[in-house]
Amino acid sequence: MNNSCASFVEVAMKEKGCSEDYISQQEFSNIRSLSEGSSFMCFVETQGGIYQVQASQMAEPNIATILFSRFD
Repeated sequence: MNNSCASFVEVAMKEKGCSEDYISQQEFSNIRSLSEGSSFMCFVETQGGIYQVQASQMAEPNIATILFSRFD
């Protein structure tokens, strides 16, 4: 699940215009997650802020909502 969480965040970063260099500098090792049934939630800390991923694996295709909170 942690790999899925990091993958969701990487895709979101690319879609929002982050460069490959910036993404490769991020450490996706501090991932906190929980799951219940087919749904999961995780939090990923990066250099710029915290990403929160909420996903459902029951939907076809799989659906995820990603929120970003920037560090001040």
